[in-house]
Amino acid sequence: MKNIVVLVSGGGTNLQALIDAQKAGKIPNGRITCVISSNADAYALVRAKENGIGTRVLSPKSYPTKSAYADALLEALFQKIFYRHGISWYQKNWTFWDCIQWQTCCS
Repeated sequence: MKNIVVLVSGGGTNLQALIDAQKAGKIPNGRITCVISSNADAYALVRAKENGIGTRVLSPKSYPTKSAYADALLEALFQKIFYRHGISWYQKNWTFWDCIQWQTCCS
């Protein structure tokens, strides 16, 4: 089963389509485990909570640089993928693409 993390910033109509597809069994090998928003007021967060999906808010304004924000976002994303395997991607000095390749090939 793949963990699906959805990135949002607004109303969440695409998120709702994914939630509906999941409920209808159209995503047989995955489940939405977390919604991450760059906007604390995004209605998508309400949609997620109403459906029992965990949420996080990571505002770019809270970080001193774009790079620091990107690092925080990647950490949040991969907590949902790799920690279930006991792997901390940042401790292994992996790049984003290393993580994607590992998740695609080995999980």
